[in-house]
Amino acid sequence: MKIRPKDREYEDNQLYANMCHLSGALENDSDVWQCQKVLADVAVHKPRTFLEVGTRTGLLPLKVALAHPEIHVYGVDTVSAFLDIANTRCDKFHLQDKCLRLYYCEQDMHDLSSHVEVGYVCSIGVLEHSHNPKLALSEIFRVCHRRVYLEIDLAHDEKYAGSHYTTETQPEDWLSMLPKDHGFDLRWVRIGNTLTIEGTK
Repeated sequence: MKIRPKDREYEDNQLYANMCHLSGALENDSDVWQCQKVLADVAVHKPRTFLEVGTRTGLLPLKVALAHPEIHVYGVDTVSAFLDIANTRCDKFHLQDKCLRLYYCEQDMHDLSSHVEVGYVCSIGVLEHSHNPKLALSEIFRVCHRRVYLEIDLAHDEKYAGSHYTTETQPEDWLSMLPKDHGFDLRWVRIGNTLTIEGTK
């Protein structure tokens, strides 16, 4: 398994954020489908708190907040340009002003120390971009106390320093990096190049 240098992660995220600004951060079919899956799962497990790690432009936390007024929702990302878009979306619905239950903040997935005992933690299409995925997974399982939902791209294209290549991993690579004492009842499935890991306490 190849580990990404940290500067590559930053460069790719900045490029994507700039593209979002230019396109108006429009939703695509994949975004909508992923949101629907998580929304259905949240409705089943009914957490009091929800955290998306690597929220990008904040679409999923916004949809969770709108669908479940009783849940305190958080989205974290390291790219301020993403969070600017997320907060602009949030402002349109006045969620932060009226009920103070939807928050976006700049935070690294390798250090979630400001979050304690989150009921539901999800991360979609982000962990494969980590320079230290074992640490990121450890943090996710540390702060989550009820339900975790992860989607990982096992074969994703990368562009760096003018070159283009594909990084490939296997489910076993990711499963071996999970904390040994996580205490979750885990299920995982691979569909195409997407690994989904679900855990419940």
